[in-house]
Amino acid sequence: MKYKFHVLQNFSKEAKPLLKKYKSLKKDLIKLKEEIEANPLLGTSLGGGFKKIRLNITTKSKGKSGGARVITHEVVFNIDTDDETKSVIFVSIYDKSEIESKKTSDFKEIVEEFRNMEAQQSKEKTKK
Repeated sequence: MKYKFHVLQNFSKEAKPLLKKYKSLKKDLIKLKEEIEANPLLGTSLGGGFKKIRLNITTKSKGKSGGARVITHEVVFNIDTDDETKSVIFVSIYDKSEIESKKTSDFKEIVEEFRNMEAQQSKEKTKK
């Protein structure tokens, strides 16, 4: 299966202060992408294609339980074909020590905005 990764603006905005605070986070996120490709069942399902993944922040030295939480949204395209692709959208990231948890309803709105924007861009490409 092929993987296509997207990073939402919301994720980038939330990650920025964490990247400044934890110097290893960039490498930890790259490693997470590799782990997602190697283990498609990684994380806890939140329903509706959303997953919560516990992320170890190396510089924090607290393991996954004291690290960050990454919320992803997954959609599979072209099922049962040679071109089967899983789209993994990085929706949100937060430090577990700063925020206990977040509501799934907040993520649904963010992903819906992304899909609408993507659909609009597709329409514009086909017009050209």
